[in-house]
Amino acid sequence: MKSFFKFITNKWVIGIIGLIAFSFFIWLVGDFVKFGEDNASLSSTHRIIIIVLAWIIWLTWMISRALFERSQNKQLFNSIEQQADDDGLSASDEKSMMEADELNGRFQDALQKLQVSRSSFFGNTRSLYQLPWYIIIGPPGSGKTTALVNSGLEFPLADATGEHKLKGVGGTRNCDWWFTNEAILIDTAGRYTTQDSHKVVDQSSWTTFLDLLKKFRNRRPINGILLTVSLQDLLLSTPEQRQLQAKTLRTRIDEIQNHLGIRAPVYMMLTKADLIAGFSEFFAGLSKSERNQVWGMTLSLTAEQPASMFRHEFSLLIKRLNQRVLSLVNNERIVARKSRIQNFPQRMAELSEPLHEFIYQTFSANRFGTTPLLRGVYLSSGTQEGMPIDRMMAHMNSAFNVKTSASAQENTGKSFFVYTLFKDVIFPESELVGSNVRVERFIKWGRRGAIAAIFAAIVGSITVWTTAVGQNKSLLNTVDAAVKEHDQAEKNAGQGIEQLLAALNPLRKASNVYNQSEQSYLTGLGLYSDGVDEAADALYQTKLNTLLLPYFAKLLTRELRTIPADDARLLSTLKTYLMLFNPEHQDNEHIIAFAQDYAISHLPATDEQLLQWLEHLKQLLTEPLSTELTMDELTVAKARQKALQIPPALRLYDAIKTTPQFSQPVDLYRQIGGDTYLLFGISNQSPLFKMPAAFMKSGFDKIDLSTESPLADGYFNQHWIWGAEQQSLSEKQKLEVAEQLERLYLTDYASQWQTLMNGLSFNEATNLNQLSDQLYELSNPASSPLKAIIEITSENTKFTNIIDGVQDENVRVGMVGAKPKVSIAQVARSAKSKVAGAWNDKQQRNLVEKQFTEIHALTVKSERAPAPLDDYLAVIGELNEYLLGISASPDPDEAAFNAVQKRFMGQSDDPIRKLQLKAKHAPRPLSGWLNNLSRNSWQLLVGYSKRHLDRAWRYQVVPECQKTIDNRFPFTPSSSLDTHAMAFNDFFGNSGSLQMFFDQYLTDLIDQRRWTLKTVDGMTFPISSSTLRQLERVQSIRKAFFSGGDVASAQLQVTPSKLSSNVRLFTLEIGGTPMSYSHGPRTPKNIRWTLGETTRARILFEDLDEAIHQMQYDGDWAWYRLIADMKNSPSGRIGARKITFKQNGHEATYQFVSNSGEDPLDMTLFTRFKCPESL
Repeated sequence: MKSFFKFITNKWVIGIIGLIAFSFFIWLVGDFVKFGEDNASLSSTHRIIIIVLAWIIWLTWMISRALFERSQNKQLFNSIEQQADDDGLSASDEKSMMEADELNGRFQDALQKLQVSRSSFFGNTRSLYQLPWYIIIGPPGSGKTTALVNSGLEFPLADATGEHKLKGVGGTRNCDWWFTNEAILIDTAGRYTTQDSHKVVDQSSWTTFLDLLKKFRNRRPINGILLTVSLQDLLLSTPEQRQLQAKTLRTRIDEIQNHLGIRAPVYMMLTKADLIAGFSEFFAGLSKSERNQVWGMTLSLTAEQPASMFRHEFSLLIKRLNQRVLSLVNNERIVARKSRIQNFPQRMAELSEPLHEFIYQTFSANRFGTTPLLRGVYLSSGTQEGMPIDRMMAHMNSAFNVKTSASAQENTGKSFFVYTLFKDVIFPESELVGSNVRVERFIKWGRRGAIAAIFAAIVGSITVWTTAVGQNKSLLNTVDAAVKEHDQAEKNAGQGIEQLLAALNPLRKASNVYNQSEQSYLTGLGLYSDGVDEAADALYQTKLNTLLLPYFAKLLTRELRTIPADDARLLSTLKTYLMLFNPEHQDNEHIIAFAQDYAISHLPATDEQLLQWLEHLKQLLTEPLSTELTMDELTVAKARQKALQIPPALRLYDAIKTTPQFSQPVDLYRQIGGDTYLLFGISNQSPLFKMPAAFMKSGFDKIDLSTESPLADGYFNQHWIWGAEQQSLSEKQKLEVAEQLERLYLTDYASQWQTLMNGLSFNEATNLNQLSDQLYELSNPASSPLKAIIEITSENTKFTNIIDGVQDENVRVGMVGAKPKVSIAQVARSAKSKVAGAWNDKQQRNLVEKQFTEIHALTVKSERAPAPLDDYLAVIGELNEYLLGISASPDPDEAAFNAVQKRFMGQSDDPIRKLQLKAKHAPRPLSGWLNNLSRNSWQLLVGYSKRHLDRAWRYQVVPECQKTIDNRFPFTPSSSLDTHAMAFNDFFGNSGSLQMFFDQYLTDLIDQRRWTLKTVDGMTFPISSSTLRQLERVQSIRKAFFSGGDVASAQLQVTPSKLSSNVRLFTLEIGGTPMSYSHGPRTPKNIRWTLGETTRARILFEDLDEAIHQMQYDGDWAWYRLIADMKNSPSGRIGARKITFKQNGHEATYQFVSNSGEDPLDMTLFTRFKCPESL
């Protein structure tokens, strides 16, 4: 079965099978494929030619590949022989020179036999070049050769030369080449690894050897590295010796990788495992197949720390050994062998740490080179010779001074754990080599993909053609269904646009069924006849003439009957209607344009239905229209009568404007340049930028407004439109028409450009960066859209140079003077243009120029001074630099506030002000644009400033304010907590934080006399009215309590006003100062209340029975708590308040007057004040 699989997967067999299938396919399917208009199928001759060409191409390719591989193989053999002759021996080695002839002769004979034995043109045998190559390196005596001899591999040269290997060839007499059926193994000399005898000679030979590998196998010089390390050397060497050996091996591996430019997998073979005491006894019972298995570990391709992974895997090996110990010991009868079997796992475990250190030192990663790919670590034994090493017994001898000797083991001639290692582990991974595994995988899958693609192409072709047949049947069914749908809808086609489209859409669908632009390519593979397509097209065109054309004519007839005479659409409608019956005057573009405008404004249809309507109409006009339709003569006659009521000048002007030459829009966006959406918020597709060609300077130069122009002459002589009613114009009438025509044109001309400029307004920026971008665009003289707009407008509205260019004095007088002395045509000819322009007077001639005179002046420059427009751009540039400096500062908000504060102080002659002054002297609409820029700049600066001020208020004022007054008396009368005296003074005082904030930020923004916001450039700083009222209340508190210093106090004049008759004596005590009154003279007294010092307030009533009734309050605000509990009200004077003290039916009324101008006893000063969280 395996041989059959190899045969069937042979590239020759696969190719022949594929070609046979292809040949059958071409021969059998040829009858079903048709080409050309005649639908002819492939003839037998053509099919034979295709088949033969396919076989020739394939055979040529395969033979060329085979010859190329032979050539490569031959060159490799020749190169090895040449190296053996020229470079293989050292000039200093006389003995090698004597042996060279004999060695080379043996090598050439072996290679010849090897070439013959591997020659198979049509077989699966691979050439020497194609076989995987492995290099074996290791110290001398590490067991490299022994492992190969006892590996069980097949060596074809054994019969040819009597030996398994070719010795002393390949560039050095110290390399053995082992040729197997699966691979080539290159056994290098041990001195190449150590290079400890003649370092220069060894290094040179080693490099020459690597060059030979790379010369003919440059893509993949080797497929892997076999690193042999003797366990005997590891056990008997010191740590320093092991470290030196590891460093040497790492150097050789790095040289291989760097010199060959690859990253090859390294397979580490720990040889001479039989020298571990107990090995032979432990594995003595293994069969041949068990000895051939692998004993070791294969590491992951992605392992970053192979040493750590080795330690884990090695522990699993020891665990497996321990699991077998008990059964082996039970089966063994000799006591000495039992001991060695029992101790063997422990002796193996002693190798863990030395091996771990050795692997780490050899394969650890570094930043200066490529880390070797350690693929696996494997233990093996080629032959059992020598004295086993028993480190355990050695330690016991040393500890107890006991002399024991281990007997030498017998050579059984058996190899352990070698054969399967090569056959099933190393050789199958021959494709693993490479600096990039993905590349190799890509190549492999690419080959598979190519085979799959060929198979898919064959299957796909069959599928495509089969699908094409089914699809064409489906298309025929689609045509049939569409025709039936039309037949059903046709009876209602005349009722409206929706019913008409319902009847025509199926026919259009049927006509497009075989349209290659709308159908898949399958319909073009020659599997259908075009008869159905032609019949569908003919039916569709017929129904367009019998359904759509009468419906369209009916719409026009209805429009002509109802449209008033002064409607500008009358002429266009009449002209369109007449075109349907006059093929010689038919203008399809005019009809389509009219139908589109009419449908949008008159037909009750959706956007999709309007598109369908136009598509049907376009198709109708591709063929001559039906002559069966008759014109409504009466309707036409009445329409002509209404049309003739329109002044001739207006009719002619409408005709000129709709001429494609002058109605074609000119895209001003490209001429203006810049980002119009950024500047104006207008898309480049806006109709504002589409200027009709008639209103451009180039259009003005070309347009002929005279009644003798070809267009006018043809228009007035179009009797097919006007009929017999059209009368010829006299010369005087023509002159009047020309004058009216010019007036209409120039008025419309000026209106178009004024509309453009008025329609542009700068997009309001939302931040300084966006505004700076706009200002930069505008101020750049080389690409400023603002400059471009002014210059384009000026260029297209300035015509004086046309008159200045006229040489005929009579013509100049006719153009400038009161009355023309020559004909309009002469004027046009003399001006070397087609401008009719019977300019009657200077006023009329300058109708456009006069309107744009100020715009023209902006672009006038001289040698001494630039154009005024450049000055405006310079001021805009200054504004941009000014704003850029603010936005680029560490805190743009703070910088903006500083600028705003200066403007409110009136100290700043800033670019905003300069731009405003410039705008006052600028013409419209430039003045409006400049004012918009300055206003936008000012708004943004104020907005940034507000953000800065709010942030400062939140951090500097709000926390202290809330801490001072929230839920504290007297601001909250019901609270039991008092506002601390020091906190009150620090916040509300003359040097308090609130006043400092006000002086630093707000004093220039607020008019403190009226407590209103100041205005600059029509804007006030955005402080809310509620916040403004709170700030005003703060001013009242400060005036009431801090007029005498930084400590809150109140100087009061106290006068008794009334005392109840049941009271003999009343005493008011404030802060230890008593004031008594007993129905005597009302003498005023002065008292001073100081916050924090006056901490007690008390009233005492002594009645007629000398009983005392008192009320006392303590604390910083004791006096105000007393007032809050008593009845008090304003006394009518500024700063005066009347308070009535009550206690148990006793009353005493006093009047208090403050000398500060504010009433400090007004509790609303406190209760109405709230901390604004923002300004």
